[in-house]
Amino acid sequence: PPPPGAPCPSPPPPPPPMPPPSPPPPPSPPSPPPSPPAPPCKIVKDVPDWRTCEREDCCTKLGKPGVGLEGSIPPEVSEFTCLTTLSFPDNDLTGVIPASMGELSSLQTINVATNHLVGTIPPELCAIPALADLSLFNNHLTGSLPSALGSCSSLEFVHLMKNSLSGSLPVAVGSLTAVVEFNLQSNSFTGCLPSEIGLMTSMTKLVLKDNAFNCSLPTEVGMLTRLVEVDLCDNDFTGSLPTEVGALTALTALKSCGNSFTGTLPSSLASLSALTELDVSANMHAGPLPVISALPLKRIILDHNSFTGGIPTSYGDLVYARVLKIGSNPLGGSLPVELFSLAGLRSLNVDDAQLTGSVPPEIGDLSNLVSLSLADNKLTGVIPGTIASVTLLRVLCINGNNLDCVLPSEVGSLTRLTELYTHSNMGGVGPTCELPEEIGSLTRLVRWENNHNAHTVIPTEVGDLTALTQLYFHETPFAGCIPTEMGELTQLKAWAQYANALSCSLPSTVGNMGSLKELRIFDNSFSGCLPPQLGELTALKAVQAHDNRFSCAIPTELGEMDALRKLDLSNNAFTGCIPTELGDLDELRFLSLHDNAISCFIPENLGMASNLLDLRLQENVLEGPIPTEIVSKEGLKVLLLDNNWLTGCIPDAFPDPCSLTKFSVHQNLLTGPIPWSLGQCNFPLKSEEENRQCELTVCVQENVTNCFPAPLPAPVGDACRVRLCEGPVSPPSPPPSPPPPSPPPPPPPSPPPSPPPSTPPKPPPSPPPPSPPPPPPP
Repeated sequence: PPPPGAPCPSPPPPPPPMPPPSPPPPPSPPSPPPSPPAPPCKIVKDVPDWRTCEREDCCTKLGKPGVGLEGSIPPEVSEFTCLTTLSFPDNDLTGVIPASMGELSSLQTINVATNHLVGTIPPELCAIPALADLSLFNNHLTGSLPSALGSCSSLEFVHLMKNSLSGSLPVAVGSLTAVVEFNLQSNSFTGCLPSEIGLMTSMTKLVLKDNAFNCSLPTEVGMLTRLVEVDLCDNDFTGSLPTEVGALTALTALKSCGNSFTGTLPSSLASLSALTELDVSANMHAGPLPVISALPLKRIILDHNSFTGGIPTSYGDLVYARVLKIGSNPLGGSLPVELFSLAGLRSLNVDDAQLTGSVPPEIGDLSNLVSLSLADNKLTGVIPGTIASVTLLRVLCINGNNLDCVLPSEVGSLTRLTELYTHSNMGGVGPTCELPEEIGSLTRLVRWENNHNAHTVIPTEVGDLTALTQLYFHETPFAGCIPTEMGELTQLKAWAQYANALSCSLPSTVGNMGSLKELRIFDNSFSGCLPPQLGELTALKAVQAHDNRFSCAIPTELGEMDALRKLDLSNNAFTGCIPTELGDLDELRFLSLHDNAISCFIPENLGMASNLLDLRLQENVLEGPIPTEIVSKEGLKVLLLDNNWLTGCIPDAFPDPCSLTKFSVHQNLLTGPIPWSLGQCNFPLKSEEENRQCELTVCVQENVTNCFPAPLPAPVGDACRVRLCEGPVSPPSPPPSPPPPSPPPPPPPSPPPSPPPSTPPKPPPSPPPPSPPPPPPP
């Protein structure tokens, strides 16, 4: 180090191998000093945020993974002539891969995965003689795989998955004899695999999943004897699996699911002595299930094919099996007892396999089972009580059979169950076949489907299932009342209790279900008042309570359900007025109150429901005028007001454009002209049948008590067929609700209270009415 106070020496020049160091240059430059030898690479100093060089004289590595870098890769990157590694994965780079990168003759690794790069793969990259790792996955690259790729004789890893590459694979891939991993997953490659793929003999991993390859598999794949993993799933490969696959003795995973492979599986599969995973699901394989019991398989997935001949008893020798899925095959036969000796099995799926017989009691030996599906077979009898030993079970599917009683009381021991599917079992009836009270022990249960069964009583213990989010009890002959304890299901989001035989009133404790989004209780015999506590369910999106016997007035508290999109209370016996608060529901799209005994005026505030598309108020005793705010509502598609006691004119306020496809006001006491603006509504008229439907429901026809004088506005006549009454018609005998506002047709007309703009009673037929005159064309 220099003595204290001494000036700092100038930095030494790069260590030249040849000349001895010269003294520092004098302040005024004399003759230029001898230049040092040219460095082995040029450092680019004008490319910001890219220099992470390990050496100052020659940059060999550039890389900043996952730091949010933006912008494009500059072409000047080619000036880093010493680069061996270019790695910028998990950033926000855009633009194209510059072709100038092909000039980096020392480059071994290109990793720009998980960015937003576009364009094609530059063929110039294939001129890099040392390139060993090409990782461009998870970008937006397009185009085909360049044929020049075959020039990259040093390539070991090709990772191009999750792009939009297309076309067929070039024959030149056969030159990639050093490739170890070749992954093209999730692109749009088509056509056939070239037979030259058999020359890629160093390959251990071949992933072509999720493309559109559509030929048979070449037999040359049998030459890839170092393969450890093959994934061909989700393409459209055809033909049968070649026998040569049996030569891949190093293979541990063979996956060909989601294709159009046909025929039987080759017997040579038995030679794959290292195979631990076999997935040939969702193909069109036929014949018997393969003989694979001698293999160390852990995952056997053969479902969704056309295998027949039953389940081989030898499958009980698959001692390493953890997952066995052989359902959705027309296997037939019964469940072999040997299958239940697989003590290590975690998941067993034999659904939709045309199985008959009963479930053997040996099911209790599957002590490690987590998921069991025997659904959609023809099983009979009962579920053995030994199932109580399968204490790790989380998913149980026994739906779609002919089981008696469906659930034994021992089901209460399965305290880890989260999903239970018992629906569509109609085997047994009678008091011994009700749901056991032990069901209340399943406190972790999240989803339970028990519809289409023969149960008649909802046990109060259902209220103990406090983790439930989905409960489906529909189309089952449940009778009596809803237990008040069900109000404890505060996590419930979807509840289907329709098409039962339930009566009584809906318990007010339903208001405690604060997470509920769907309430479907229609087609029962519920009576009494709708509990106002429903208004506390602010997460509700759909309430379907139609076709019951509810009475009283509709609670105004329903206007507090801010998330409500669908409210259907039709076909009940509701009385009173329509709550004006319903107009405050900005999310409401469908409101149906038809076929009740609702009276009063139609609230103008309904027109303020900003997203309302469908309003059905027909078959009530509503009176007064049709609110202009509803007629003028943009976006409204259905407006049904027929069979009420509405008076006055139809407001001439239909919007332009008008979205109405159905408009019905017949069987009211309306007067005045048909508004011209109604012609702005494009009622659909296509087939003759639809024309008749339009004539019956769309406009103002069959006006037994309405009278709309001619002339018919041309736009309306073009929109739909309308039948007008030919003159004043005596109204029918009034219903028990309030009489029509105009006086009955008795004797001498005493001063009529503010006559409507239509013609007075019984006018002469010839002269047109003095007011209003025919409006001008629009």
